[in-house]
Parts: sequence; C-alpha cells; structure tokens
Amino acid sequence: VQTPSDTVPTQPGSTTSPPPLTAPTLAAPATRLPNQVDGFSAPPPTLRPMPYPNLSLEEARTAVANDPNNVGNFLALAKTQLEANDVIAARRTLNDGLSHANNQLAYLMTAAGIAVESADYDVAFALYSNALKAADDLREYDTVRATAGEFLYYAATLIDRLTLVQIRALSQELAQNDSPIVSAMIGRAFLTNNNSRLALIAINQALAADDTLGEAHLVNGEYLHSQGDDERAQQEWNRALAATDVPRWVRDRATELLASN
Repeated sequence: VQTPSDTVPTQPGSTTSPPPLTAPTLAAPATRLPNQVDGFSAPPPTLRPMPYPNLSLEEARTAVANDPNNVGNFLALAKTQLEANDVIAARRTLNDGLSHANNQLAYLMTAAGIAVESADYDVAFALYSNALKAADDLREYDTVRATAGEFLYYAATLIDRLTLVQIRALSQELAQNDSPIVSAMIGRAFLTNNNSRLALIAINQALAADDTLGEAHLVNGEYLHSQGDDERAQQEWNRALAATDVPRWVRDRATELLASN
C-alpha cells in the first residue's frame, strides 16, 4: 500500500471524496481461520504439508545446526520460537529455511499453517501473501488462492487478530507485492480498524490491477456499505458472485452479505 496523499482517492468513476467512515456495520463472518478451505478437494501433492519434527527449542536449534538441508528442522525451530513469542527470531528462521527449500511453495504454506496454529496472524498473513506470489502461473495457484485468500480475509476482518500497528507494518513490508488479492485484504484490514482512507487506497490498488477479481469486489462492497452506499455495495457483491473462477468462500461470503443487507 503506497503512502497516502493528503487528498482522499475516490472510487473509480467518482468525482467526489467519500464521506468519513460512519458505521453501518457488517455482521462478522464465521470466526474460523482455516488451513484448508471447506468444499475444496485435497491439495495436490506438491502442496501437502511438509513434515517436521516435534522438538524443544534447544533440540530444534541443534537440528538446524547439524542438518540445515532438512527444511523440516527450520519449521520445527520456527514453531518453538513462535510459541515462545519470539516473532523476530521466527521470521529470521523461516527466511533462512526458505533458502534451503526445494519446494518453496509447500514450505511457505506449511509455515503459514504453523503460524496460524500459534495464533501469530501477522506472520501467517505475510507467509500466505508470499505463497500467493510464489504460486503465480503455477498449477497450484487456484488451491493457494482459495486457502491463502480465505485466511487473509478472515484474519483481516477480526479486530483482535491484527492490530493497526501490525497492519501498517504489513502494508510497508508488502508494498512491493504485485498480488491484487493481498492489496484487497490489506484494505479489508484497514477497514476493520476504521481507517477508510487507507482502506480505499488498497482496494483501488487491487481493482486497478485486476478489475475482475472477486475478492476485490467483495471487499469493495464492504467499503461502500461502510459509507452508507448499500446500492453500490450490493452491485459489488453481485460482481463478486459473477467473477470467473472465484473461490467458494468468496461466493459464500458475498451471498451472506447480500442476504443480510
């Protein structure tokens, strides 16, 4: 997300700045943070979770030192570091392990699942975002899009999962991302934290990159609803439903929003 200017950007086709965020509120989605999306077939073998040993912190450090070519050791060490709330060390460990991984996509997805289990949602947000980028143009992309996208959305909509400080840090860390899904979900996280200006910048960035993306239209509808524009919000949710190859969770959420608003 780029640094905002003093002028609030407008929705595409709009000529006036939106009003400040007032609160018609949306019903919260189901508070589940999945590692695998309900209703989808099992992921291809290249995306199945990587095995890693269950070790203590010291055992994991020793395993990494003795056998750095076994990326499972890095995953085990990162898990113990996350459980000890040493997020900086865990991020460093995961980055080091990534450089040794023959299958970086499976590594990122497994690491993201570990972060979810440890309730380190900002770490998981970054890992799933990197997985989306790594999966681009691969046959696994649809599975990654469904799994990662659903997690990113639900993490972004739960106020106690990502603090505003964490979201700002993520937006800076991911500023170079070229995934419109990530941009849309950063926008959703800003919207959750009542920062409509930064939400709109991120949503517009997503729509500019891919104006057919169901995830972006879903979040844009939520933004418009927050501004009291229910007619256009419903139009956006219907666009999300009509989008080609949209994941099932997007259809389910758009249907839920249309039924309740």
